[in-house]
Amino acid sequence: MFCGRHLLAAKLRRADIDASAGARELPVRFFSTVDGLPDNRVKRMLVDSRGLLWICTGSGLSRFDGAVFENFGLAEGLPFPSINDLIETPDGDFWLASNGGGVIRVRLSGGARRYTAIPVSAEPTSNRVNRLFRASNGAIWAGTDGGLFRMTTTDGPVVFTRVALKLRGHPDEAVQIWSMTEDRKGGLWVGTRFGLVHLPSSGRIASYPLHRDLENDDVLSLAYAPDGDLLWVGHRAGLLVFKVPAGGVDLSALAEEAVDDASLIAIMASPPQSLDAPTELPPPPASAPPRSNPLYCCADCALMVYCTSNCAVQFHCRCYHLLASQATRGPDTH
Repeated sequence: MFCGRHLLAAKLRRADIDASAGARELPVRFFSTVDGLPDNRVKRMLVDSRGLLWICTGSGLSRFDGAVFENFGLAEGLPFPSINDLIETPDGDFWLASNGGGVIRVRLSGGARRYTAIPVSAEPTSNRVNRLFRASNGAIWAGTDGGLFRMTTTDGPVVFTRVALKLRGHPDEAVQIWSMTEDRKGGLWVGTRFGLVHLPSSGRIASYPLHRDLENDDVLSLAYAPDGDLLWVGHRAGLLVFKVPAGGVDLSALAEEAVDDASLIAIMASPPQSLDAPTELPPPPASAPPRSNPLYCCADCALMVYCTSNCAVQFHCRCYHLLASQATRGPDTH
């Protein structure tokens, strides 16, 4: 998980998760450039199919085997240094979301590492790729500073196709995409600069603004928990969890604009409720700024980890535990 400008390793054991207990500090360790990271700006992490940890940073990619960091930057052939996200595909390839160089394909087969940089489009904003997401049907989505794209790799060169979100008053080329997840029905949820967007597997797109009074209604992270059909939303104003809407609007007809559903605005403004109903969970500690980074959902769908720029908070039902708060640490302290 991301914690300030450092990599935070926290031991999350089931014995440490007690819904009846109050907040507690769990054992943590910080890793920085002193330990071998290429950069202290950690943007995203992924555990691959072999159990290795891949870390996206502002100066390239790093692979951690539990003891040693192996770094991949410009000197090792990486076409662009700043990496925002990555995914692994079943064929063993990795796809990297770069912050200005489009999408980078990394092939590790045959023992030789090969990099291929692929522009998303001719527009510079679309080549600042913030998130990559692989859906259950194998589709790969790219969320950029210039809108949403779907990637096609079958029988030929890689092709990116723009997917129009049709947000009222916001051209697709100006919609920044921060996060994505999928629900049990195959619907894609997209966190944008202008709120939450739902692309159902069939039918009409729905837009869910959360804070109309904010200049940027940023939905920075998303995680879906099938147990309870809950969508966890990391918004710049706090953390929100709600049951996925059943869809009370007509989704059958095509339209020039997405359906604008304002139902979540009231939820964001309401006091906390039981998880049986839409609820706004306790805010992060006072020392944490109102910004959230990746959300992580464990296999049992009960534990969420919410990361701000200087702390991490674990949630189990309605109980939350402060994992770390290190706002004063310098870039090379660990």
